[in-house]
Amino acid sequence: MKKIIITIVSVMSILILNSLEPSAITITTKGDVTLSHAKTTSKLKKADLLYNEDELTSSDKSFAAFKFIDGSGIIKLFPNSNIVINTKKESGKLSKTTFISKGSLLSKVNKHFGIFDVETPTTVASIKGTQFYLKYLDSGETILYTIEGSILFSNKNNGKNAYVHKGEVGRSDGAGNIVVKKYSSRDLPNGVNDQLFKETKTLNIQIRNATGDTKQISIELE
Repeated sequence: MKKIIITIVSVMSILILNSLEPSAITITTKGDVTLSHAKTTSKLKKADLLYNEDELTSSDKSFAAFKFIDGSGIIKLFPNSNIVINTKKESGKLSKTTFISKGSLLSKVNKHFGIFDVETPTTVASIKGTQFYLKYLDSGETILYTIEGSILFSNKNNGKNAYVHKGEVGRSDGAGNIVVKKYSSRDLPNGVNDQLFKETKTLNIQIRNATGDTKQISIELE
């Protein structure tokens, strides 16, 4: 079995090895988090590969985090949350839209990696190089805390939008209203200052290509 050492920045070579072209890699998981892939459901595990249209659901006291295969960003899924990962190639870059229908997530996004959006049933957050926490409520309200950078916050109902800058919280409801104001660090929930966004980690994963050959790849999560 061959071993290849690569960084997450050059991980596009993985796509050549795998005919299904993975979208992301799971870097940690705790508790009961389920992965729905191609009409099958299983418990999510560390180093699991995630693909277009995969769905993640976390139960109480459970969470998971994954990194997109192109190195564009990390997403941490909080307890009692549900997301669907949507990706496609556009102009040689991986376009990413994460749809959250329940709960909350934390994300850190790097610049210059193509489209990176997070959607709820009522709102779209367009991200370009920033860190943020987003929560979708049963009432239909989307709440966005921008920790670093700026995010374009758009309401799907009427097209209204506003930028939410560092230190600001934006609220978008089902009626089309958007309100932006300052927030205090005390307003952020536990788990936002996650070491996943500060430490370098290495994952060893195995990928099987279309001919059945298996290769082990070590990926640095910078």
